[in-house]
Amino acid sequence: MKTFIKILIPTCILVLLIYSFRNCSKQVQVDRNETHPVIKLELLSPYGIKQLESGSDERFDLSGMVCHKGMILAVADKEWNRFIYRIEDRGMTFSCTPYLELCPVNETDLEGIDYADGRFYLAEENKSDVYEVSQNFCEMKKLEIPWDKYGIDRSGWGNKGLEAVTLDTVNSILYLAKEREPRHIFRIDLKNMEITEPFRKQLSAMAGTDITDLKFEKGFLYMLERRMGRITRINIKTGELFSASFQDYVFKNGQRLFKNSNPEYGMAEAFILKGNEIWIGLDNNGDSVSGYGKSMGLKEGNKTAILVFHRPKSF
Repeated sequence: MKTFIKILIPTCILVLLIYSFRNCSKQVQVDRNETHPVIKLELLSPYGIKQLESGSDERFDLSGMVCHKGMILAVADKEWNRFIYRIEDRGMTFSCTPYLELCPVNETDLEGIDYADGRFYLAEENKSDVYEVSQNFCEMKKLEIPWDKYGIDRSGWGNKGLEAVTLDTVNSILYLAKEREPRHIFRIDLKNMEITEPFRKQLSAMAGTDITDLKFEKGFLYMLERRMGRITRINIKTGELFSASFQDYVFKNGQRLFKNSNPEYGMAEAFILKGNEIWIGLDNNGDSVSGYGKSMGLKEGNKTAILVFHRPKSF
């Protein structure tokens, strides 16, 4: 009996190791053009694709999302989108209703949103400014960031400017992403307004992509890479990279969910991290649903969509 147990225990351990390895190998692969691990995300079933339900023909292009007090809030990037919106999950569809009115002084192109200490932080791309909005007021107060002091010229950024904002509330750190050509992640210490670029080395090694949203969580910075169809996590202490790809769903065999005239560009503009899920909002630029999109469950027309994925435990 003792001999049997001695044989059984190592055998069980070996079987468990083989099973674990096989499961990991199904999920994790290293992209040929990358030097860091890339996990393939799995679409939630049956509610993994949610399409906007709206009786209006007015475009609604999702550009930023945030979880706030149990709600999902969003901004959109057209001049008529003068609200922070609440997203209501309706299974296979979602709706957007005004949550907080905004009172911009000039025309705005809102691209990112986060919340901390009673204030929303909004990234505006036209002039690459950041605005603070108090919970119960519509006034947009510009955050005075000393760009000139650090020799950062935003005058030529245009539609390649600030695209995302997120906060490390514990350390009072604001992170901002410049979208592309070139892309940057700026770290702003809100205690003394010092501006640094701690991940310049990592970004320079990841050519050919852009950043359209940011999230901070438990010592990690997550960035949405639109063209690559993935979310990349950066360890803020070590700089280590780890990615989760959804490219197989948004650019499958060269096919897009919407009829994009420039298929080399992605549409993923916003995301949120939930306990067991990752939500990714698309900006379809008013384009119509493609044949591939219909095969994935989208309806005829040009209403945008949100993709919901299982969140891997390792991510």
